[in-house]
Amino acid sequence: MNSDIKDIADWARSAIPGHTQQRPPQDGRPESRTPRGRTTDSTAEQEGTTRPSPEGGPVIQTWVATFTFDRGADEAHLIAWEEMLTEHDGTVSQNERGVEVSVYVDAADPISAAAMAHTMISVAVPLPPTGIEVITEDEQARRAEAPTLPELVSAPEVGELLGVSRKRVHQLRSTPAFPQPLFELRTGPVWDAVPIRKFAQEWDRKPGRPRSNCA
Repeated sequence: MNSDIKDIADWARSAIPGHTQQRPPQDGRPESRTPRGRTTDSTAEQEGTTRPSPEGGPVIQTWVATFTFDRGADEAHLIAWEEMLTEHDGTVSQNERGVEVSVYVDAADPISAAAMAHTMISVAVPLPPTGIEVITEDEQARRAEAPTLPELVSAPEVGELLGVSRKRVHQLRSTPAFPQPLFELRTGPVWDAVPIRKFAQEWDRKPGRPRSNCA
């Protein structure tokens, strides 16, 4: 599995036009993180396989690489693996998919980032990965800041989205295509706004039934 990942990375570097390849570390260890926004302009880098850009070198970007392993692990192993990856800002978690290990990598592109992250992670986690995801640090931050709870709407708000009265909303609940509420509270049902909006777009109103402005 490890050799397969390296072969894929090597193939991608040669197959993608304009792709620049980073030199592996001379001492066999993963490269340390580079401050965001810096470029590689050292003589050693330019003498390698990296092709400098007109500005002096390929722009190095911070990536977050997450490897998934379909085997479970006890808490002691999870803690030990995370401690081994501390210098790479590594995090280790376990969910229904298995164990997920994430590290931050500075590289010119996601292919190089995946190869570098694999070198880092394989030292700590002696398991073959079943999945890999590489995203930018900005995308990681965007996902972290995204709301995790759905937008909840009550019957009057559903009526506003559909342009009907609250009474008509309760009548529509008997329609098979109408979304089911997420919760039935003492004050009334609440829905996720997303399927309600989808229903509004697809709802085939009967001819002659005008939109209501009632709440």
